Amino acid sequence: MKKLDYYLNLNYPITIDKFTDYDDKIKYVTEIPDLPGCSSYAEELDEALKKLEDAKISWIEVSLARNLEIPEPVTENKFSGKFLLRIPAKLHKQLTIKASRDGLSLNQFIRSALEKYLEHDLFALRIDDLERLIKYLGQKILELPVTPEHSKPVITVAGQSQDLFVGFERLTTIHQVSLSGKTGKKEKEETGYTV
Repeated sequence: MKKLDYYLNLNYPITIDKFTDYDDKIKYVTEIPDLPGCSSYAEELDEALKKLEDAKISWIEVSLARNLEIPEPVTENKFSGKFLLRIPAKLHKQLTIKASRDGLSLNQFIRSALEKYLEHDLFALRIDDLERLIKYLGQKILELPVTPEHSKPVITVAGQSQDLFVGFERLTTIHQVSLSGKTGKKEKEETGYTV
């Protein structure tokens, strides 16, 4: 089995995207496409690249610890950009008609469809990662110490109460905090819980 140092010495290509966030600040998103979900972001490019290197190390360490396959970098010079694809005549006709309706050549249409498929696959992986993170955080929240005077995690906003953990098995309640910042009797009426 290959060790961490082997993978860290490989030259993984990265992508860098620059965008303006909702707060009008420039942000950089960096990603290693060969390691699905391995990405970072920051307001400075140097910081985003440093975070990406840390993310790469963690990604590889976790994969090694779980005995998962670690993809090696794919280099552009291994591929010509051409391949032969055999498909049924009916599918060929349908694709040609659809491409024509979209004002594209058949090659452009198929390329676009393949790119969308790959993007969808990447989003599916990210959704899986987020679902695992939500489940993990839900369990950590449920493990927080009990506040003795309260037995049910409820958040109160404008006089409405709702159970935060509908559908979750609740093991304990969580810390009580003030949402209003006020003191005395009024504070008790506007008390909620933090997650």
